[in-house]
Amino acid sequence: MSPEKKRITETTLISKDDLDVAILKGVSKALQEQQQNFYASVALAVKDALESVLIPQLTSLKDEISSANEAIRKLAADLEHHTSKAQRTLATVDSLQAAFRSNKHDLNDVTIKLVHLQNSLTEMQDRSRRNNLRLINLPESAKGSDPVVYLQANLPRWIPSLAGHIIEIDHCHLIYDCNIGKSGSEEKPRTIIFRLLRCSD
Repeated sequence: MSPEKKRITETTLISKDDLDVAILKGVSKALQEQQQNFYASVALAVKDALESVLIPQLTSLKDEISSANEAIRKLAADLEHHTSKAQRTLATVDSLQAAFRSNKHDLNDVTIKLVHLQNSLTEMQDRSRRNNLRLINLPESAKGSDPVVYLQANLPRWIPSLAGHIIEIDHCHLIYDCNIGKSGSEEKPRTIIFRLLRCSD
């Protein structure tokens, strides 16, 4: 029993229950005021913490995000450029492949024609060589200075069926035969290859 409560009890006609209710209300009001003051202090402390710690961190994070967004925009532009370049390269490769297939087809045709021409040329050369005549074991000094005149004079003498005919010689040249005349004599035998102009001869 406080003196104030005792004084109030002695001077007034308030019952004990009413007094307890009044005290309870006063205490409750005081607690509400303390709670409001506490909430205000907490809000002020949170605000100070946000301003001193979180806001600079958020500002720094915002700057970093802006920088990252700028880098992403640059990467997107580079990617778009490289994509366009890759598409042009693919188009060029496709056209080159088409040209290569066409050239390969043409090359195959040319190869077939070349083989045919080579075979024809070989056949012509073989046929041409069939008309060559070879006169071997001819002494070096026997032919004189002009082998054509020498052959025209001696072929009718060697082959009697050619007597009385004018022998026309298409071409004539002298070759050396390494397999003949190795007996040590200074005068080595020679070989003349020639072709007659007339097949009847």
